Amino acid sequence: MQGQVPKKVQRLGAKRGGLKVDPRMYPKTPCRGETYFEPRPGKKVLDVFHELEDPEADICKEFVREQNKLTEQVLEECPGRADYTELMTTLMDYPKTTAPRKKGDLVFYYHNTGLQAQSVLYSQSGAVDPKRMDETSQVVIDPNQLSDDGTVSLSSASFTKDGKLLAYALSSGGSDWKEVRVLGIEDGGKPVEMEDKLMWVKFSSLAWTHDNKGFFYNSYPEPSVSLDKAGTETGSNENQRLMYHRVGSNQKDDALIWEAKGEESQYMMGAEISDDGRWAVLTICKGCDAVNQLHLLPLAEDLALPQGSTFADAIAVIDDFEAEYEYVSNDGSAFVFKTNHKAPRSKVLRVDVADKTNFGTPEAWETLIPEDPADVLEWVSAMKGGNLVTCYLHNARHILQHRSSGTGELKRSLDELPVGSVAGFTGNADDDEAFVKFTSFTSPGSIFRLDVSGSSCKVEVFKETELNCPAYKPEDLVTEQVFVKSKDGTRVPMFVVGTKGAVGELRGESPKGAALLYGYGGFNISLTPSFSASRLSYILGFGGVVAIANLRGGGEFGEEWHKAGVGLQKQNVFDDFQSCGEFLIREGYCAEDKLAIEGGSNGGLLVGACLNQRPDLFACGIAHVGVMDMLKFQRFTIGHAWCTDFGNSEDSDEMFEYIVKYSPLHNVPSGSEVTYPATMVLTGDHDDRVVPLHSLKFIAELQYQQILSILENGEEPVQTNPLVARIETRAGHGAGKPTKKVIQQNADVYSFVAAATSTPWVLADK
Repeated sequence: MQGQVPKKVQRLGAKRGGLKVDPRMYPKTPCRGETYFEPRPGKKVLDVFHELEDPEADICKEFVREQNKLTEQVLEECPGRADYTELMTTLMDYPKTTAPRKKGDLVFYYHNTGLQAQSVLYSQSGAVDPKRMDETSQVVIDPNQLSDDGTVSLSSASFTKDGKLLAYALSSGGSDWKEVRVLGIEDGGKPVEMEDKLMWVKFSSLAWTHDNKGFFYNSYPEPSVSLDKAGTETGSNENQRLMYHRVGSNQKDDALIWEAKGEESQYMMGAEISDDGRWAVLTICKGCDAVNQLHLLPLAEDLALPQGSTFADAIAVIDDFEAEYEYVSNDGSAFVFKTNHKAPRSKVLRVDVADKTNFGTPEAWETLIPEDPADVLEWVSAMKGGNLVTCYLHNARHILQHRSSGTGELKRSLDELPVGSVAGFTGNADDDEAFVKFTSFTSPGSIFRLDVSGSSCKVEVFKETELNCPAYKPEDLVTEQVFVKSKDGTRVPMFVVGTKGAVGELRGESPKGAALLYGYGGFNISLTPSFSASRLSYILGFGGVVAIANLRGGGEFGEEWHKAGVGLQKQNVFDDFQSCGEFLIREGYCAEDKLAIEGGSNGGLLVGACLNQRPDLFACGIAHVGVMDMLKFQRFTIGHAWCTDFGNSEDSDEMFEYIVKYSPLHNVPSGSEVTYPATMVLTGDHDDRVVPLHSLKFIAELQYQQILSILENGEEPVQTNPLVARIETRAGHGAGKPTKKVIQQNADVYSFVAAATSTPWVLADK
């Protein structure tokens, strides 16, 4: 049975919070024209703010200016803003280092001294020394030197197997568009800039052939905007190409390997090179579902891409979209793949691709590691000497195991690793040493060294991370995992983090504190324990509790859990989130008028839908870069890929009727019917993932329905809780944002939450 969207009924409104806005402060919305969008024949829907879809339109630019002006006026009334900024700056000011990665005779890692805008890529020669994993090592790439404002970021880097060459991708202003460049790496790790420059790269592989002559990458046709406007356009991303670039050549001479065309114009391809360098492993995806085709492109004896080779020369191992296949390793023609084929929590199979009868018949392949009855297999890494390291997800936290690659046999579970999440793993099939970084809600984590050279994996602490903040006392913090009964009886896990007093002592009494509930619930993404200086600042500074809900639609319990929150089941996600909110109040984690919710992207949709459906439950909502126009999302940039999770209002009357009932833009209640919680929507002008028009149209509709339409009728609005938008320049969907912008944004968000919930600053000594 599909998840039923609640019928519209008379609802209780939001309570008045501690932050009030005079209705006459709101700027006039753009003209509400009689424009309609017709996703299905006879299914016309008003699209009155369609002019906000064009970021270059004067009316849109003026709207953004006026919204930011209003938001700044509101934020000036938030008393904890300066205190929060100071505390988060202190909490962020600690050395951050990634797990080191071996390539040839060199070791590479990222390091940030604390408050640098972007992390720097460094190298060391020989055995890695944890004491020298800092700014004293050899700099390979310092993105802080590439822009004055820190908005050019290093989004990915791919080394040749011997570490002699590096292809790296740069993003400007947070856009998904990348510029790929190439470095030579001399002895000692010294970089030498090369002339190669590749443009209009997006959602790309960077996979070197083992002859060091070139690499595979993905690009799209050049959009109809100038380079300085890249990332602000809204046109659909189609016709992706897989290209091969030979070092030293011009991009226009790159070899076209594959292109998405015709009915398959929205497909995307990934490429990686097998451990032995003899195959290019090619996967074709449509949308974001965990399914793909699997093809193997043979490379030459000298490990080069043969001249004239294209996708037509590849072997189709799997040519349907029934399951997902991820390359693990191979020994000649014997390949090992992780797959969810008839295994929603995933398993590991082995197949001999020299036998053509194995093509398209995964049910006949050898099972190396069977599906676990409870835990989800997240990834598998092959290591030297016939060893595997596997990562399982157990109740939303990670567990590592050491196994045999020959039999799949479990050698041992690495139980000495802390409870938390893997924040980085660097191992490969040519080495018996790997590094893994673990983190948790209350600790930035440590790097551990794994040694599989013996019969049993040895684990030792390699590098610990320490915070230099007097207010941070990990012994005073506590994390609980609770299980919430959702509307249909499903048990939904939720982590609750706070100080011992806020989480434990207030439960069951008359709580006066506030809670911030965060959720996502989509795209098979799991929310596992991770360190966040911004949330920790909220906990320490405002004395609040932070709850992380593991909603259906995510990947915490495998593909069945994911599918229970997509398409015609999407309402289950909203029900789960609302049930978690009710639990926090009922169980005494917060007062009934002090519950705030937050989410980003698909989580922004979650916040928008839940604010519309249950304005009485929440005091405040924070929606980052949310998908708010659910009837048209598929028409902008990469939105078509999300139809595998959301469905498409243009595909059927049934899907249209389902989506239109929860789409945040189309379900904003009138201020004459119900008052709304304090709300802030956030977006960036270079967000070409979830384009800004979603947030702009939603806030325009929200302000009109709650405030301006009432004033137009000559009446006084009841709504006093603020309804604002924060639109940042030179910012995208979130990745690559410089540290200063991160601190500023979080200070604005959490001081707004605190003021809206009448939560004072409680930390005396920052």
